Amino acid sequence: MDSFEPLRAAGLDVTFYQWDEEEVAGVIQYVQQRHSQDYSIQIPYFWYAKVTKPSNHPTYNLSQATTQEKIPRPLDSLVSKISLQIENHQACNWKIWDYIPGPVHHEFSCYYSSLDALVPAILNYYCGEPTRIGDWVVPLNRHPELNPARVAAIIARARPTTLAQLEQHQTNHHQKRQAYWNRGMYDFLARQNPFRKQYLIIKHRSDPTRQLHLRRDCRAAWVICHNPAI
Repeated sequence: MDSFEPLRAAGLDVTFYQWDEEEVAGVIQYVQQRHSQDYSIQIPYFWYAKVTKPSNHPTYNLSQATTQEKIPRPLDSLVSKISLQIENHQACNWKIWDYIPGPVHHEFSCYYSSLDALVPAILNYYCGEPTRIGDWVVPLNRHPELNPARVAAIIARARPTTLAQLEQHQTNHHQKRQAYWNRGMYDFLARQNPFRKQYLIIKHRSDPTRQLHLRRDCRAAWVICHNPAI
């Protein structure tokens, strides 16, 4: 059984990219040569496969989870792209990332030590369910970049705020980033976590009026309250 057989068994489509073995061998030789000369070089990857969930799948869009674009798309419609490390063909990268530079709210890029470690995460993305953490229903299945233990810890420390206060906080953060950009501090901005300015809106398990906003870098979380005095 190949590594992707569980995905096919679940009704997902797997398509392999065509690549030239001689070209890959040439890149490997180049990388090895650079390493032997003590040059630091990023280990290259090559596109290996893509995974999709067909629109006629029995569970397609049952969760009604969509992107936050102007014209929302079902998360089930997004294409997973998988690349392998060119030197060992085991370590791999999984990404759903279409925007440049990105990421937008539904995009991510994750590293795995092997395809066998990756496949369960893809299966969970397309066929799994959100995770209950306390009173909150957290879509960890749609955000494999999140560490469940860290998410639980930051949710436990979530602070109450109003939506207006949170929006003002986001505006202040954007203005600060713009000021850094205007001062030419591009390297500083490039080193910042790209998920720092994005929030996941998480639903309460029983109260539809309650929301938790989790920063995607897992450094802060706020519970939205309707009482301005809180």
